[in-house]
Amino acid sequence: MPRMFPDREFLEMAPDKSHLITEDWITTGRTLLGVLGELTSRQARDVRVATIKQDPGSLNKDLLRSCNIYAGETSRYLGGTTDVRKN
Repeated sequence: MPRMFPDREFLEMAPDKSHLITEDWITTGRTLLGVLGELTSRQARDVRVATIKQDPGSLNKDLLRSCNIYAGETSRYLGGTTDVRKN
């Protein structure tokens, strides 16, 4: 079973290490910006992001543009009609 770290412990391990952040769907990019900002300020060696899907508007932030994002093909959401987001 993987060990779970509180945020504080995880961030203390950040300097001079490579990190892979996994995100299921990048919509606004705000959550990711927070994590990337913390890792960058703690001088992480390398930060990469893997995601299944990202919305086109999520990359209008400079910090997101500067990191390595590996994204799956843009997919069409086939969820229920009560969703406010339309793809």
